[in-house]
Amino acid sequence: MINKWESEMMKRHITFAILVIAALSCKKEEPRTLRIYRNGEFEREVDVTGWEVNEDVIELGMFYYPWQGEDSIDYRGCYFHGFKKYVEEHPYHLLEVNGTVTGSIIDMLWNVQDCKKILTVVYDLGSSPPPEKYNLESLMYLPNLIGVSVRIDSVEDFKKLDSIPSHLRIYVTCNRVTEEAFEKMSRYNNIRVLEVKARWDSISYSGVKHLWRLKDLRYLVSLYPIPFVGFDSTHFPKLRSIDSFPLPPL
Repeated sequence: MINKWESEMMKRHITFAILVIAALSCKKEEPRTLRIYRNGEFEREVDVTGWEVNEDVIELGMFYYPWQGEDSIDYRGCYFHGFKKYVEEHPYHLLEVNGTVTGSIIDMLWNVQDCKKILTVVYDLGSSPPPEKYNLESLMYLPNLIGVSVRIDSVEDFKKLDSIPSHLRIYVTCNRVTEEAFEKMSRYNNIRVLEVKARWDSISYSGVKHLWRLKDLRYLVSLYPIPFVGFDSTHFPKLRSIDSFPLPPL
């Protein structure tokens, strides 16, 4: 049997353990800042406090780059002709981060010297290819790929999302704003970026609620104002940024 003294000691240990757990859970994360340079020139700072490696993204030119825990990034665009590397002012063909090519448009993968280092791939630059021509066979050559950028221009384009393996993150540019489109997108929990490039005029508040299922969405940007009062980052627990641009003057 446990005597009174032992019982009292057990209570004290339990109380101490609870206090330690509470203190750890309430401990605030240290502020952390990412400094971004383009071709060696300082561009901007980003607050990355609480960010998660591979899940949070940084927009670098035409690419969404999955953050790898860096405190400093120097990026540029490039391409190779023969064995010579040419630098681009803005990343378009290939993305180089801190001296390593980490991103490519799908048509330039042949130009990549080390496919194991590719983390992000862009489909659909320019005109979007028909869904029947959309295949991801080339991704098998990218063993460390993290994210794929795609465009949604029609209902048929959702076949693209179906074809992307669920372990990959998806960065979506949506040119079709309908309640049906939002409902379909809400099925893909691996969407991390959503760019809406059409007006929200045909969307009801109920239609918008479909997007709230994207609990791991990190970045939401709209080319037009989001016309709903109270629509903010509280609906998305992991959202780092929500940008809605005002309409230009008539």
